[in-house]
Amino acid sequence: MEQKRNDHQECPLTFPGPEHSGMDASPSCPLKTEEAIQQAARAGRRRGNRDLLAEVTEYMDAHLGEKISLRTAAEHCGVSVSSITQLFQKKGGTTFHRCLTQRRMLLTEELIRQGIPMEQIYLQVGYTDYSSFYRAFCQHFGTSPRAYKQGKHS
Repeated sequence: MEQKRNDHQECPLTFPGPEHSGMDASPSCPLKTEEAIQQAARAGRRRGNRDLLAEVTEYMDAHLGEKISLRTAAEHCGVSVSSITQLFQKKGGTTFHRCLTQRRMLLTEELIRQGIPMEQIYLQVGYTDYSSFYRAFCQHFGTSPRAYKQGKHS
């Protein structure tokens, strides 16, 4: 019933669902200097890739309704952008942005099931305009949001 178009590899990490409490809504980056960033990157390597991957995806889930960039996720986790990029390629076989879109679309599905209007959903899943949300939705599900909501997706 809920088939997705598979134009890209899905994020292999599970979505925690609405019961996920997440992290603080407004993280601040304590790293101010290049040296501090490098120290944090070395610490990130010591903590292990699995822990870093979990930390990045938890950050995504906690901030799905906000503008999230690879850089802000890296700053939050105290690692370099390239560390996260390489980690997603090696461990997930995907990119940071594809995984983020996947997680946003999973949340979209949940909100549709809850009966939330599309006019509210796109804002709740981190899009600032409906046209960007519409394109991402159609690419991910292979149908329009209206058709999907009416159960006309294949």
